[in-house]
Amino acid sequence: MLFLCAAFLQVSANTYSQEAKLDLKVNNASLEQVMNNIRRQSEFSFFCDDAAVKNISNITLDVRNARIEEGLATCLKGTGFSFRILDKTIILFREQPQTVEQQKFYKVQGKVVDEKTLPIQVTTNYLKIADGYILYGTDISKETVTLSGPSTELSKVETCTAEVTYSGELTSPVTLDTGLRFYTRSGVEVTLQVYKLATLPVEVSFINAPRDFDPSVLVYSLSKKTLNVAGPESQIDRLSTLSVGTIDLSTFALDKVYEMPIELPSGIRLLDNISSITVSFDSSRLETKTMNLPSSCVQVVNLPSTYQLTVETERLMNVTLCGPKAALETLTPEQVVVEIDAEAFSVATGQQNIACRLYVPANDKIFALGSYVVQCKIESN
Repeated sequence: MLFLCAAFLQVSANTYSQEAKLDLKVNNASLEQVMNNIRRQSEFSFFCDDAAVKNISNITLDVRNARIEEGLATCLKGTGFSFRILDKTIILFREQPQTVEQQKFYKVQGKVVDEKTLPIQVTTNYLKIADGYILYGTDISKETVTLSGPSTELSKVETCTAEVTYSGELTSPVTLDTGLRFYTRSGVEVTLQVYKLATLPVEVSFINAPRDFDPSVLVYSLSKKTLNVAGPESQIDRLSTLSVGTIDLSTFALDKVYEMPIELPSGIRLLDNISSITVSFDSSRLETKTMNLPSSCVQVVNLPSTYQLTVETERLMNVTLCGPKAALETLTPEQVVVEIDAEAFSVATGQQNIACRLYVPANDKIFALGSYVVQCKIESN
């Protein structure tokens, strides 16, 4: 099965590519070395078939103060690759082969005396891709085809192609049976996988937050506010934001800078050349307050009626709360709820140290730092 992956490309003005100037001087270098040179001098990233690029070498180039288009055109001349620039992403792809009229075809006939194995090359000359989409990458389950015939005739056959055809414009995945030219007794099944591009805003999620917590109290800035991604249209259309990770509020620190590895939903591909995002918090309006909470603050929820829970901890000591300065100044221990949720642990008779969650019903912007347990005694009714 052959996969042709297509990504939706939004057309935008390539202002940066028009303004960026590069100095490229290499001698007998690989294409991969040239790409790294371009990355060091600019903000460009590359999107390509890494395995195919590694085979391209013997590049000699000497350009000064040149536009990226000039340098790439000179570098890729004669390699069979071309390029397209989307904002700051350079997409490298194989050039379309010569048309059918230009190709030479040979009829293989006669007594079987020899065999020849050829790689299958895919051509997409007859496909119509909808505006905003592009084909990229190939993955074929049947890599080669073997021809049988007289060696004098087989020596004339140089290529074998699978010419993919489809009626209509492509915007979604489709599987096609595709015949092979030069070897008509066999074919391959081709799946065209269409990926849609989107630029989505980034957000951070929080865990161990109190009940009905208002995260707007945590003002933060991101090293990158949006991400360019691609994926199946049905998945992309369901996304409005991308959560790049979670921050545990129980370990939150006012002066800490978080480096968040980018974790995308399954099936979504990141097109930006980054692996993490830095999250910095503005804690100028926050402060912390430490207090001791009496057992009267404890509330038990979801406890089965067949059990009775008695709190044996007289006072929960050194509880640290964080929130707006004005709210913490007037906060008293009696306003804090220490919640024990019986659905969060295995209920059994006897003494247990049970994890609890703290929140302030009168203010949804206050949260607890650290984790806390209460010693309890559970009895059957």
